[in-house]
Amino acid sequence: MSQNKPPVDLGAETLTDLYSETGISAGTKVVIQVIQSREPVYFADSASEPTATTALNVCKQGEYITNDSGDAGLWAYSRSGARLTIKVA
Repeated sequence: MSQNKPPVDLGAETLTDLYSETGISAGTKVVIQVIQSREPVYFADSASEPTATTALNVCKQGEYITNDSGDAGLWAYSRSGARLTIKVA
């Protein structure tokens, strides 16, 4: 079983490149759990920083989300800040 990386803390109203933040290679499939957040966390699988027209996936505290193998990027956004656990799938 894959080990979790140290938790990732998202700053309020800040886009975070999760591949860069964790050191996981781009394109790697991961499982993410939102372990602490007052509001939903938004995720995008775009290679560059998401824009207002980028499709987003939503995940609430206690829920899991998985990306696809081969995704060029993995970004997260929280309005009020959040804590995530991430492990290689």
